[in-house]
Amino acid sequence: MNKYLKYDKFLTGFIPGIILPFLIALLIFLFTSKNQTLLDYYFEILRRGFMTHGITICVIPDVILFFVFNRADMLKSARGMLGATIFWVLVMLVNKIVPL
Repeated sequence: MNKYLKYDKFLTGFIPGIILPFLIALLIFLFTSKNQTLLDYYFEILRRGFMTHGITICVIPDVILFFVFNRADMLKSARGMLGATIFWVLVMLVNKIVPL
């Protein structure tokens, strides 16, 4: 019997899948900002056209966590993580179609 079965819920995968890319983006900002404010850093990424690249890098931990859930046989959580990853893919698609 899987001891993590009580955590095998869609939201157990979806909520971290939405929040984790924000945390990764914050870490990237902290290490690469060169004393810029968060808003200046964001607009610099937009100006250079690196937004989709940045989102892709931030979503990689979601994919890794998906495989962890899948390996632990927590398929509902894996489904939630997949849903969050699809959400981020849609964000990138909208960003490509309607750039700011």
